[in-house]
Amino acid sequence: VGISFMVVWGSKDGIYGKRAYERASSIASEALLNFRTVLSLNAETTMSKKYDNQLQQSEEAAIRQSSRVSLMMALFLTTMFSMYGVGLWYGAVLIANSTEEAILHHPAPPGLFDTSLIYDEHREVISDSCSSYMDKHGVTE
Repeated sequence: VGISFMVVWGSKDGIYGKRAYERASSIASEALLNFRTVLSLNAETTMSKKYDNQLQQSEEAAIRQSSRVSLMMALFLTTMFSMYGVGLWYGAVLIANSTEEAILHHPAPPGLFDTSLIYDEHREVISDSCSSYMDKHGVTE
């Protein structure tokens, strides 16, 4: 909806600018096709002013069109990035709440971080590996 509005709203000035360029082009074509008449009547400045006037109108239309399109694009991007920000923030809130809830309802098993249980079960394997390494490399305690 926003992009179609931007196209319709911006195209009016584009059409106006195009018509002004067409009028300027017709003035230039007329002056060049009838350059003998223009020179004989000393109308160079008049034709030049008419041409400049039409170019000024097309320039104003182009500036209006670009400012409208820029405004619409700024609104579009502001909306998009605001939605990104709100989505990321709300996702972080959901993750934080679910983490707290999970810790409360599902606590860690006892002894999860107690490494002595693991070491006690594998004491013989670890001791043999360590002593063979120390013997091989000549390390003493």
